[in-house]
Amino acid sequence: MNYQFLFFDLDHTLWDYDKGARETIKELYEAYQLQEKVAFDVEALQEKFFEVNYQLWADYNIGKIDSEYLRTKRFVRIFEELGADIRLIPVNFTSEYVNTCPQKPYVIDGAFDLLDHLTEQFSLHIITNGFEDVQHVKLEKSGLRKYFDEVITSERAGGKKPGKEIFEFALQVSKARIQNSLMIGDNFQTDIIGAKRAGIGQVYYNPQRVAHQEELTFEIGHLSELKSIL
Repeated sequence: MNYQFLFFDLDHTLWDYDKGARETIKELYEAYQLQEKVAFDVEALQEKFFEVNYQLWADYNIGKIDSEYLRTKRFVRIFEELGADIRLIPVNFTSEYVNTCPQKPYVIDGAFDLLDHLTEQFSLHIITNGFEDVQHVKLEKSGLRKYFDEVITSERAGGKKPGKEIFEFALQVSKARIQNSLMIGDNFQTDIIGAKRAGIGQVYYNPQRVAHQEELTFEIGHLSELKSIL
């Protein structure tokens, strides 16, 4: 297959969401001296964040909650599940997290090497369910922005992965065709099944080797493996 257009997910595929989030939470925990106010340590806060955040994003992706709920209720849920009084949440904790985390420059291992290899041969684009106001910050602060022609967010497209609308919008604005396009992402449902339903080839970035029964175009455990595919 003569692939010419490559569409990448951003969070967890190229931008290291977990590392950025973990560092931001540690900074806020220490800045607000939460160790003196709550019974849980910073590691417990980090782990509960990932647990709750994963579930909220899953709900957001299927339209069960909106972006406002995700942003405003995330730390309320986290503190409640940790057994803390939500009145102990610092007033600016949520806004500082939202403003600080996207500025972290961390990328997934092998991302720059891969993109340097691909940029001369392919037309590269981003498709993300992440919010318009923060995804561009992540791309700029991490040094990833220069590699991509189009950054298609769900807000810009008027639809979220795994829905067909965002993929169709991406093909339209990038002037790509289904037959010569590939979607590369870590989220099995939103990135991979979404692309498959839209008729687009898929590269499942699956570093944890999560088992599944779906027949996919390609599957990789490290970004460097994409070089041998293309």
